[in-house]
Amino acid sequence: MEIVLSDAGKFAQLASRFRAAGARGAAIRKATTTAIQAELKTVVYDIQREARGMKVRGTGGRGSRSRARFDLAAEMRRQSKAAAKGKTTRARRTSMSTGLRERIAHSVKSKVAYTGFRLGAKVYIEVSNFPHNQQKLPRYLNRSSGWRHPTWGHRDRWVTQFGEPYFDRPVMHHRPRITKVVARIVDHTLDSLRSPL
Repeated sequence: MEIVLSDAGKFAQLASRFRAAGARGAAIRKATTTAIQAELKTVVYDIQREARGMKVRGTGGRGSRSRARFDLAAEMRRQSKAAAKGKTTRARRTSMSTGLRERIAHSVKSKVAYTGFRLGAKVYIEVSNFPHNQQKLPRYLNRSSGWRHPTWGHRDRWVTQFGEPYFDRPVMHHRPRITKVVARIVDHTLDSLRSPL
């Protein structure tokens, strides 16, 4: 899940000019990246704040009771397997909160890339911070229209959950300004690389 806030073609031009300028180009590249990242951080902070404060609603299920039963059944299976092997286990907490909002907030990143497959300045959610089976959750939670999923392992019981556009709202708010500022920084850098020392 990402939003690109720049013109990839101009970033490709920058990459070739940085290389052509040698040590001077490396210094300018560092300064340009720092300036762009400073602008992107305002978007990142707002997305993080929205993610931490979002309210997720659900309908059609008995989530907390189903989760308690699910956790209890999993714990009983674990202890049963250990007993079959002649081992003992320590009891686990039955409350297994994942801190999903905090994990999403922690996974909001910004990046400036002059080379590679995706050039430009972007803000994104680093989904590799999530277990494989939860990597779509940041996208789902951004939907106010909601999504359906089974309740704690019960394929016959489905619920609908509604998220909030925690990612889209800040991006739409900041995008016009950030796009202009990043374009101005890039154009200024291209001009400075054209001019002689």
